Amino acid sequence: MADPQHDKSQAKGKRWRRVWISLGIVFALLLVFHRPILFGAIHWFAVRAAAKENLKLEFQAEGNPFTGVTIRNLRVTPLKSNAPIESGEANYIRAEYDLFALLRGNKADLIDSIDLHDAHFVIKPQPSAKPSPPPNEKVSLPGIFPQRLRLESVSVTVRDQPSDLVIENLNLELNPRAAGALSIAKLQLPSSQAWSRIAGTTNYENRNLI
Repeated sequence: MADPQHDKSQAKGKRWRRVWISLGIVFALLLVFHRPILFGAIHWFAVRAAAKENLKLEFQAEGNPFTGVTIRNLRVTPLKSNAPIESGEANYIRAEYDLFALLRGNKADLIDSIDLHDAHFVIKPQPSAKPSPPPNEKVSLPGIFPQRLRLESVSVTVRDQPSDLVIENLNLELNPRAAGALSIAKLQLPSSQAWSRIAGTTNYENRNLI
């Protein structure tokens, strides 16, 4: 006569084997196809996050999601008049990072480098409850800031009164191991003051910006 308890244990064991086999198959598929799967997920979340801000986001992503991502042909289009960005495009964005820095609790070393080329953005700031820092307060870089930064042919217009803040054709290089350069074809402040053909050098030694 069959033992019901023994049969139940065998059935439970078979179910767990099927579960582990299924997990193994899923893990193997992720190893083989992790890039398209992860990039598909990144694209899905980015597009929906932008839609919540009334923006349409278009881009192509490539690279290794665990170490560095390249974004090409980025296009940002407003869906409503109250969107924070009037227009935006960038031909090339490259970010390299170290995810193990988060595990070590060192956020400062998270982003190794950022490269941004051929970009133009028109921004319409939204009202903020956070007050601006006093004029005599020291302004420091954010806690998470790239160790190396390179901007080439970047233009930004920020809607303001009485005039817009305009930065045309910005080129900037920050490297903690070598001197960098800064150049701006045109800089216009909201106070209507404007300068052209600005050029200078930068020092980012020990990640202290001068």
